[in-house]
Amino acid sequence: MKNRKGYLLLESIISLFIIATISLSLYSFLFFGNKYKKSIEDNVELYEQGEEMCFQINKTIENSNGIISIRDLNGNTINGDTSSYIKINSIKCKYKN
Repeated sequence: MKNRKGYLLLESIISLFIIATISLSLYSFLFFGNKYKKSIEDNVELYEQGEEMCFQINKTIENSNGIISIRDLNGNTINGDTSSYIKINSIKCKYKN
């Protein structure tokens, strides 16, 4: 039997197929990983902006001498303590003259 040196065409095709499969898998992993990272970064940015808005609202209310009125989205004045969350439209505060 002859001692063959070199690669056969079949071996080259199989090697190319394996390399292509691994390359496509890595590309897919990186593509979806990057897409997921971008989505998380957007959510974190929105969360941080919401935290900053809450901080500014709390600071404004704390620097006032009290709350005059709170109105909901329908324009109704909210009186007293409520045990549920209410969507509000405005908060009027008292300040020193």
